[in-house]
Amino acid sequence: AVVADVEWDRFGPLLALARPSRLLDTVPAAPVVPEPGDNTSDLRHELAAAPETEREGRLLELVRTHVAAVLRYPSVAAVDPALPFKELGFDSLAAVELRNRLRAATGLSLPTTLVFDHPTPSTLAAHLLLRVLPEASADPGSGHLDEVETALAALSANDPRRASLVNRLQALVWRFAPASTEQDNASLDTASADEMFALLDRELGA
Repeated sequence: AVVADVEWDRFGPLLALARPSRLLDTVPAAPVVPEPGDNTSDLRHELAAAPETEREGRLLELVRTHVAAVLRYPSVAAVDPALPFKELGFDSLAAVELRNRLRAATGLSLPTTLVFDHPTPSTLAAHLLLRVLPEASADPGSGHLDEVETALAALSANDPRRASLVNRLQALVWRFAPASTEQDNASLDTASADEMFALLDRELGA
């Protein structure tokens, strides 16, 4: 026999991660681990009826609401959409709990690595939108941009790979932005060294 003070609301979801646990059936204090529901169609209809510019925002609000509940934040306002989950205070148990909550709320089958694959509330909301309403992305490159944003969020400010990736993105903007001689000339006066190199790359077709 063991006497232990267990936080069942946090330990229960992790214990039942792989399969239902008979142990939890005998513990009245243990919460029922939510299973995927039939909410996908309802959510799909709701998002499809919403203006295109508001769809991701609605899912972001859903994500922030559950993040605040998992971390016991006083309000949704305390959840910064651009802050990585790790910096918000997530650990492995919190990650599992959020996955379970979103799985129950959306009806989607979501991996346990959800918050690691999409490390900020905003990138997670964008991912959920594509899962619930794939046709919402008319831009064929938007999914790749989400991946780039995720990669940037996972790198620290001092990581040289982050600076290299940002410089490459700036070069792409310079290369593919609509040509404007007056705008380019005005920008030369305030351009940084990296921006100047990006401009040269664009002009040389590098």
